[in-house]
Amino acid sequence: MNQKKFLLVFVIVALILVVGLKIFTSLDIKKPLSKPIYVDEKPNTEIPKEESKKEDSKDKPKQEDQKEKESKKEEVVKIPAKASITDKKISFDSSFPNEEKDKIKTLLKEFFERYYDIIANLEYKDISDMFQNKENAYIYKTTLDLLIENRKQSALNLRLNNVKYELTVKKYKKTDDVISFTVLENCSYNFISTTSYPTAVYNIENNFNLKEENGIYKISYFKKVQDFYVMITDVYKTTENYEEALDKIKANYLKTFEVENKKIKTMYTNYLNGNYDVLKCDHGFDRQKAYEYALIWVGRRNTTKWRTYNANCVNYVSQVMYAGGIPMDHYGKEQWKWYGSKKNTANTASGFVYSWTYVPSIVSYFKNNTGYGLCGKYNENLYLGDKGDVIVVGTTGPTRHVVSVIGQIKDANGKVIDLLVNSNTVDLEYFPLSAYAYPYKVLMKVYGWND
Repeated sequence: MNQKKFLLVFVIVALILVVGLKIFTSLDIKKPLSKPIYVDEKPNTEIPKEESKKEDSKDKPKQEDQKEKESKKEEVVKIPAKASITDKKISFDSSFPNEEKDKIKTLLKEFFERYYDIIANLEYKDISDMFQNKENAYIYKTTLDLLIENRKQSALNLRLNNVKYELTVKKYKKTDDVISFTVLENCSYNFISTTSYPTAVYNIENNFNLKEENGIYKISYFKKVQDFYVMITDVYKTTENYEEALDKIKANYLKTFEVENKKIKTMYTNYLNGNYDVLKCDHGFDRQKAYEYALIWVGRRNTTKWRTYNANCVNYVSQVMYAGGIPMDHYGKEQWKWYGSKKNTANTASGFVYSWTYVPSIVSYFKNNTGYGLCGKYNENLYLGDKGDVIVVGTTGPTRHVVSVIGQIKDANGKVIDLLVNSNTVDLEYFPLSAYAYPYKVLMKVYGWND
């Protein structure tokens, strides 16, 4: 009897083992996730192809079950590598007559060599001899003085090395004795304190007017469309007493720097002491995906899915947030959506609203959105900034331009001391926030999103 029981138990155990082994071998065992890409590593050259969104004006978009998401095989789109910046390359478009090219090339090479020497060493050296218009020369000096003063106040060493630049000269025009043209400037360099991060700036617009003086071209007008330059030209009105007026503008900015830097120092103390709160959201934010998207689409535009604008900064950060999982929101008064290029403020999954493309409107969305969609905070402690967060900057307030955080700069103790940002128009890549001349800098923190 005992022997029969033993055989019965043996048969049952054997059957259980056979069935269990069959079930186990049929399972889809997933490999562990690869390590995250940190800020000083290159992202993958492939990104998931985004699925088209179905329009549904009645119900909120349904979120896929996590297991269903994981079981889907992702398609990928190959992204071409960005061309590296060739040092001191100057090229002309077809509008330029051959007889003008050598003189203009000589002037541009000297002008940009002297400019990069100034910003690399943070020491102004007089360049007024290249200007025919002394008022414009003093505007140029004032802008660089302001940039130098701002960067010297940073905790980082913001001097430069390994400077390279490319110039594309376009839109030649000659009227009477004045030659005008536009120079698009691409440059790369390393800030001394952030040598691990290859900073690049793309498509800086420089506008020149030249007049010939004793057989040599002199600059009769110059304007650079970049933060430290537009800070001055935004508020300056031409006057006979231009030196006095420009000195006053610079002095006012320096006072503003002092006030804003005190606020930032208070934020740093609160950050070190843990004196801050964080928001809890229904869903998190995929900072890794946001980071990869931000790095891929700087210096180029994702025209396969989105429309591009001449001022593309908000469009860019919106795409970065969307890549990190923040869903489009077409509910209520505060919306954030881009389903198409036609403006539509109705509560439907169609068209777009200005919060996707316009600085004051995205600020309003961060400040005022409740319920479904973004779970974020306007004017969060700057030292809490992380990949995919948004910073709004400006001259008279945080209202002019937005950038996307792509990383943190930390000290030897692992504490955040600055942030790295990317942006569109002007396109910045791995740019320290403290190197930005704009005095107003406000963090709009993306914590996640709510149902």
